Amino acid sequence: MAKKGKTPETGEKTELKQELQRLLKVILEEDECSVDMAINSIGILSRLTEMKLNQSVELGVALPKVDHDMDVPMPDQCPVNSLLEKLSSSLSDQREAAKELHRLTKTIPSCRAIFSEIPDGISRLLKPLRVAEVDSDPELQEDLMATILNISSDDNNKKLVAEHPVVLRLLAESMKSGTIVTRRNSAAAVFTLSTLHSNKRVIGDSHALGSLVQLLRVGHPLAVKDAVSAIFSLCQVNENIANFTERGAVKIIIHKLNAGILVDELLDILVLLSQHQDAVDILKDPPTVQQFHEFIRINQSEHAKKAVNTILDNHLQKMNFKGPKEGRLQRMLLEEINPKGKATSSIINSLDRFTGGPKLGTAKDFFLGLNIPKNTSNSVGSVVTPVNVDQIQGLNTLDISLVRIDYARNGGLNPLHTHPAIKILQNVGKTNAVAFAGLSSQTQNPGVIAIPNAVFGSILPIKADVLTMAFQMNE
Repeated sequence: MAKKGKTPETGEKTELKQELQRLLKVILEEDECSVDMAINSIGILSRLTEMKLNQSVELGVALPKVDHDMDVPMPDQCPVNSLLEKLSSSLSDQREAAKELHRLTKTIPSCRAIFSEIPDGISRLLKPLRVAEVDSDPELQEDLMATILNISSDDNNKKLVAEHPVVLRLLAESMKSGTIVTRRNSAAAVFTLSTLHSNKRVIGDSHALGSLVQLLRVGHPLAVKDAVSAIFSLCQVNENIANFTERGAVKIIIHKLNAGILVDELLDILVLLSQHQDAVDILKDPPTVQQFHEFIRINQSEHAKKAVNTILDNHLQKMNFKGPKEGRLQRMLLEEINPKGKATSSIINSLDRFTGGPKLGTAKDFFLGLNIPKNTSNSVGSVVTPVNVDQIQGLNTLDISLVRIDYARNGGLNPLHTHPAIKILQNVGKTNAVAFAGLSSQTQNPGVIAIPNAVFGSILPIKADVLTMAFQMNE
């Protein structure tokens, strides 16, 4: 018997089997799969069903049982036009047509592709919806927004859909008003459209950005995840970074991070937003730094540390700190991220210039007079004048400080204290005395703990018998 030649249909079957095998492998091995991937898999199964292929034997994969008697339209028989006509009819016809369009565009690739060949197809599809009352019929809205999502997955439709004068307005409203499924599908549609780079600016000029931020702030967790995907995609364009920042995305993200919501994804967005000056102004506020500090203390993942390092690297270079307090807070955060001092040099250099940089430095940033004696008329007969980063900002990051101690004659005393070395100094001479001490500390200000105050003047008094035993005293 002569061998059958390879027909075009046989070649198509082979290609479809190979693609389906690839998609099924990804779907089975990954925890999550994209909407596009699921839709494409269903479409291939439908096409193979049409060709009466025995999937389980030919593919070598246990596939879901398919009803071979179901009415699956052939690509050249996709009834999109007739269904679009029904959308101009009665409400019941509109609901029926919308549901069928939802089903067909989800399962049949040709029913998605055909919209690029119908000049007014998008307008006819959305005719039943009005922007001002987009959720007047939630069921109809849900099916039509799902259809927009489906047809947007076709690469040939992305530009057409995004540039339609009504689509983005309806998607923006549907993210705010509608069922949870509608809001999620609307956000997913914005993400799908944004995968075409030229659409990112088109979407950025619409109301969709504000709706995405609102959905991020108060949306259902599933819808929030789709909104996060869309925001990250849109932030690949600088103009959109500015728009999201102006709409309050930074503070919302920080709040979500502290609640432990989509941590890795939101940090990736914050990395992009931190390139904008408005985000810098927010991120340098002490309360925000404190929130970051708490977040990093709890979240010790390498991804989180790397992302926060990048955020600091992005925005510290643009900072103009108002004083050493903000600089110390930033160092506190930096040390939390890199407890072994492995911070990148660019971050350290940026942090070191919190006075505004060399061009903005003045003499007062590097000089403080210590030649003037201090009044020692107090209970201990001494007074300490500190010189650290709080007094001379030029000392920032040098980890050194200085003190002048003035002693009264005949017993002026600097009480027993620690920072951390324990010291006690007393003037036993008959004239006033002065001493200078240099100190080093990675916290920039070594501080001082006076032992008498700590032991005998604590807010919660220490029992006398405890002190007697600790100091080995008889009474």
